[in-house]
Amino acid sequence: MTEQVTDHLTTIGTNIRRLRKSKGLTLNALAAEAGLSASYLSQIENARVNVALGTLAVIGARLDVPLISLFAEEEAPRVGLVRCDNRQWFPLSGQAVESILLKSMSNMEICIIRLPPGENSGPPDKHPGEEACFVVKGSIRALLEDTAYELSEHDMLYYESSIPHRWENPSDAPSEFIVINTPATY
Repeated sequence: MTEQVTDHLTTIGTNIRRLRKSKGLTLNALAAEAGLSASYLSQIENARVNVALGTLAVIGARLDVPLISLFAEEEAPRVGLVRCDNRQWFPLSGQAVESILLKSMSNMEICIIRLPPGENSGPPDKHPGEEACFVVKGSIRALLEDTAYELSEHDMLYYESSIPHRWENPSDAPSEFIVINTPATY
């Protein structure tokens, strides 16, 4: 096994053990519920065997958690706080920038985007899920496929993320808007 595979198996095993114990289940009890031997489940928890995705799906179902939670690097925090001074800004297109305020806490991501006058967010993007954007300051034009939506301060727009989308600022003033996206894409 490669080191990367071993790391993933270790993460999966650690998560199964942590979830099993948090639910008060013994190794034998979870193994029986999942239709596995206790020794095989122990090998999974200790990253000693490759495990089939179907087996992980059964274990996740018995633990009453989504399958993806078995792959999570660490338990997601229950509370997220990002101070204004600690935000990191990333370039989008031209002078447009984006700051990811919160990501992957509940498979949801919250970003703030700043568009100077005349700038845009770059080429259209599309991905699974849904989004909402809320204009905090100024105005923007949201381009969803072939339709443009003019949004002013405090307007909000919801759309399926599978629709190709991008934003532009056609005004003379800077604009700032929040995008809430699920599932997280970054």
